[in-house]
Amino acid sequence: MMGSVARPDHGDMDAILGHLHKMVIDGPRDLDIAYAMAQRGYDQTKWAEGQGVLAELIVGERPDTLVKSATCWVDEAARVARAALADRPHLLAKMGLS
Repeated sequence: MMGSVARPDHGDMDAILGHLHKMVIDGPRDLDIAYAMAQRGYDQTKWAEGQGVLAELIVGERPDTLVKSATCWVDEAARVARAALADRPHLLAKMGLS
């Protein structure tokens, strides 16, 4: 017997979209953030990957399957940002992190 598939509600989806947008759009535009994150592997390719995840989430036909990849990208980027910008909380705040 199969269980029900959990679907993200609109509140969860909006939160993920908002957070991902803030990270992948605002993050690489700030030179201090971009430089610090580049030291930890977040180059243009990695930021473009996040922007691709955002685009797929916005236009995707199966958002419930895309939410997982978006959440994984946000979690990984947040972990790296917190390590790279630990001494600059104002930059973390620009990315929506604390």
